[in-house]
Amino acid sequence: MSKVTVAAFRYAPAIGGAENYTRRLLREIGERVDVNIVTLLTTQRTDWLHALIEGERDQPDSYAVDGRAVTALARWPFATRRALNLLAPGYHVPGSPSPWLMGRLLSRPLAGVAAATQVLHNIFMGREAFSAGLLQAARNAGKPFVFTPLRHQRPLGWNSPAFQRLYRLSDAVVALTHGEAEWLAANGADERRLHVIGLGPQNDPAASPNQARDKVGGDGKMVLFLGQLHGYKGFRELLGAARVLEHRRDIQFVFAGPDVRGNGDAFTRAGRNVTWLGPVGEEMRDSLLSACSVLCVPSSRESFGSVRELRER
Repeated sequence: MSKVTVAAFRYAPAIGGAENYTRRLLREIGERVDVNIVTLLTTQRTDWLHALIEGERDQPDSYAVDGRAVTALARWPFATRRALNLLAPGYHVPGSPSPWLMGRLLSRPLAGVAAATQVLHNIFMGREAFSAGLLQAARNAGKPFVFTPLRHQRPLGWNSPAFQRLYRLSDAVVALTHGEAEWLAANGADERRLHVIGLGPQNDPAASPNQARDKVGGDGKMVLFLGQLHGYKGFRELLGAARVLEHRRDIQFVFAGPDVRGNGDAFTRAGRNVTWLGPVGEEMRDSLLSACSVLCVPSSRESFGSVRELRER
């Protein structure tokens, strides 16, 4: 039995902010704690609600990342998926009970995850019904449940009734910044069970810039965008800035991150001063961060208070 199971909606080899944060956190923990990982998704898909219901594989898959055991869950039983589909149309209605009810359905197939650990820790991404299912499974098994919401500000979502129940009922709630902790307390988290752990660098500060410069070419200044191509992350705004500065031959705008819902098509109309690398591995990411003159993160909503740490040495 593992001492701690970290449950993630999506995990490596898929890449993203939450996935990278989780991997880095577990690396820093090292061998001090026996930790395994359970995930629902391992691919770069973003059809969150459909993926929550239908899953990715008929049989569970076991593999290792950074020396830790990972279990990718199989699809839910057919009867569970049928019931989830009946609740899905009301999922995004403000104040909807669907996410919590779907979590109740998921708690049954997730019972084995809770039974096989001493502490169940969910680092959020995807859809909150998965988190609700994990919490209810942990409660049924008599196991502590820890929740890291990675709160992003948006009109609907992190302040929904399901999220507020997660804040209120979790045995511990983890925030990355004091500002996030204050918001969580105002939305139901018990301050006595609220913990601010901060967030250090998510990259290797000693990485060489050479790999990135060889990939991108040129010797001018680099403006770097790093992230998935969600609209809210502001990549289109940075493309607009690149158009304004297209006459500057000494500046190159470099975008690194996977496409989302075909948003990468925007780069077909970009100027010669723009390079989109698509998804990159950790070594290239760290090299890009070392090579860039400006890291531009114009996102309208993020949980990670880490932009400064990414660039500072």
